[in-house]
Amino acid sequence: MFVPCVLPIAVPILAHLPGLRLALLGLGYHPDPVSYLLRAAGALGRWIDKHHLGRDALPSWQIEAFLKSRREAGCRTCLTRRGLDPILRYLQSVGAVSVTDDPPPAPSDIETIVLSFQCYLRSERGLASTSVPRYVEIVRRFLQTEFPKEVDLGRIDPDGLASYVRGQAERFQKKTVGLACTALRALLRFLYLRGDLSVDLGVAIPPPVSWRLARLPKPVPMAEVRQLLRGCDRRTRSGRGEYALLLLLIRLGLRASEVAALNLDDISWHHAELVVRGKGSRVDRLPLPCDVGEAIVAYLRRGRPRTASRALFVHNRAPYQRLQSSAVGSRTQRAFVRAGLPPAGPHCLRHTAATEMLRRGASLEDIAQVLRHHSIDTTAIYAKLDRRILSELAQLWRGATP
Repeated sequence: MFVPCVLPIAVPILAHLPGLRLALLGLGYHPDPVSYLLRAAGALGRWIDKHHLGRDALPSWQIEAFLKSRREAGCRTCLTRRGLDPILRYLQSVGAVSVTDDPPPAPSDIETIVLSFQCYLRSERGLASTSVPRYVEIVRRFLQTEFPKEVDLGRIDPDGLASYVRGQAERFQKKTVGLACTALRALLRFLYLRGDLSVDLGVAIPPPVSWRLARLPKPVPMAEVRQLLRGCDRRTRSGRGEYALLLLLIRLGLRASEVAALNLDDISWHHAELVVRGKGSRVDRLPLPCDVGEAIVAYLRRGRPRTASRALFVHNRAPYQRLQSSAVGSRTQRAFVRAGLPPAGPHCLRHTAATEMLRRGASLEDIAQVLRHHSIDTTAIYAKLDRRILSELAQLWRGATP
């Protein structure tokens, strides 16, 4: 049942609430969430009036400030941009607001550097969209630590960089420190190319010491894999989607981001092939196994919600948008827990696919092609799990009898 908002609402937004309600119901929203979204729309209208914003230009940074105010006020709904997007899309379609990407006025010197560095990562380095925010946050924290008052890039020296990295190594794990070193080297290279530094100081940040291929992959035993698949209730819509998603991870060893990026047009049913978009904008074609294809067909016919999205996997609840890689990971972990197994992520199933191919006699070159590794050296770590290969490479101890 529709619950009208009892709080005062800005008149321009108020005039569009009935149409917004019908649009949300048409997208498949339950009436209760619709009432919460309408209240959020009213709060957005009051925010626009309070800050004297014109309807012709609503900057994205003001939207983020509005969402932050809701979180600080203790609101429990529409606390993220994703939750507010259905409201913004409708209000833009009827001309009530116009969202722009204008940056906030007068950014600080640090933010100016960070914004330029962010553009450099995307345009020059071609970094993945999921990696850019992590690099930016590391660089922002470094600049804020080194220049608490006034930014003077000429003060950056090797000793200060080494001291900063040592401080990071004392606080964080090796993997986190390694990412920080990579991000800082990218920043120093950017500042050198831009002319802010006379020399490239990236060489002053060595990577954390670690033995190459020292860690063993952690595949899921096949008995647990079968238990995991049996835990999917394929009598339900969500169970069919979960089963198809898990099979893609297990049989083809896809990454979570690659599963999330799959589109309906990426499946060639006639040639039984699947287009996979991997790291570094790499595009590959993989054979589509029969059981995986049957699971996808069952999901498309009796599991996937009706939506205009061309994404293969979409959310089970409105709005029916593409699953992100984080959602693929959370669904995988929930499936493990539901099957009575210790929680594990999609990458463990990728290891499972590789080790199972190795157990069935596939060569490292074949596995590298399926996993789409840029170098065979990356695949070589799976040789540690194959006793047959290790026994062929092992040499007798001196003086031992054959």
